[in-house]
Amino acid sequence: MANLEATEVLREIVTIYGKAKNSNIPTPTHIDNMFRMQLYSTYMDKLSAERIDKDSLGHLLGNKARWKSEFCKFFTLHFLKFLMDKSPQTATDSSSLTAIYSNGSAEDEIWLRVYDVQKFSPDYVMNGPTLFIGDVRTIAIKAKVKFPNVYKARESRNRDQYMYKWLNMRYDLLSNGGVKLLPFPNLRARAIPGTRNYTTRGIMADLPGEIVKFSYCQLASTILDLGRACLKMLVDPNVSPLEFDKIRLVIRLVNLIRNRNTPFELIKPDYTKQSSQRVLFPDMSAKGTESIRLNGEDRFDNVYMYCGSLESINEILGPNSVSMSTFVTPLFDKSTHNIYGNLEEDEDLYVLLFETEESPEVQYGGIAEWSQFPNVTEYDILTEDDLLDLFTSDD
Repeated sequence: MANLEATEVLREIVTIYGKAKNSNIPTPTHIDNMFRMQLYSTYMDKLSAERIDKDSLGHLLGNKARWKSEFCKFFTLHFLKFLMDKSPQTATDSSSLTAIYSNGSAEDEIWLRVYDVQKFSPDYVMNGPTLFIGDVRTIAIKAKVKFPNVYKARESRNRDQYMYKWLNMRYDLLSNGGVKLLPFPNLRARAIPGTRNYTTRGIMADLPGEIVKFSYCQLASTILDLGRACLKMLVDPNVSPLEFDKIRLVIRLVNLIRNRNTPFELIKPDYTKQSSQRVLFPDMSAKGTESIRLNGEDRFDNVYMYCGSLESINEILGPNSVSMSTFVTPLFDKSTHNIYGNLEEDEDLYVLLFETEESPEVQYGGIAEWSQFPNVTEYDILTEDDLLDLFTSDD
């Protein structure tokens, strides 16, 4: 069990903000006027009593503009360290997450010694689970795995040709709400129908489980949701548990890094001498609603969102129908839905946003499955930056 106090969370995010400023990392500086008024009226006494800087908190929680990726990364890595420090210790050193900001020779590929390499298909894995934090946009757990070499396969007319390659790992959601890193199967190239060639397209996206690759800005956005809930908790004993459920992706990542499913609980400040706490990351199916814009108009019904590579989007829009998995846009939940699930390795993310009157073959948990691309009334293609802007536009 790991207990967090609401005031601890607020104090920590303000501390991280100060560290970023001192490190000359671009930080948000605007505070929404309405939010500023609430800070200096509703929350003034409690924040002053806890010695939490109101302006810094306002710059974080009262600023709807999307952050620079550099600050998203700094903020997320330091908050992950904070959560790990509040948890029972494991062989993974929490300081390794932030060492790159204090030590110029620090590694940005962190070998997760808490895992036994032999449990991840020893015949196919050269290097076991490793945390990659060097990318400016994303954080991921990868393993170096025997991967099909389609160029040699084409030359030799034999698909059993391989090379070793770093691949994003996947995890399974357990019935108790925990997570488990999944081993790799023997990956084999696929024959291209009607030709003598082979392809690796789809073999990673088709693997079971959820991809262990997350956007720093998406994770930072969910941490801010927790911060807003903690702020409410200072003055309102009846904050909805769903307010705290928005940090699920962050808790999953912490537990995957540590290879230990630790329950987190958030404790309300005991101003009334009556204890109150909320379980973070409960097993709930309720989804939040994000406002998504299609060609400049706010819409919800019959709008779906496919996240993948530009090549896969062109394939979807092409003459030959292909199956695909999409998000139901009104039910898209940044705290649980991973936007990188359809990507192959090292591909840039694009988003196909479309409106249709047709119904998907299967729909569950905010996900819609299609056997072929439906007839659409209109669609947009967005970049990853466009999608991240949507995360912060209507908090």
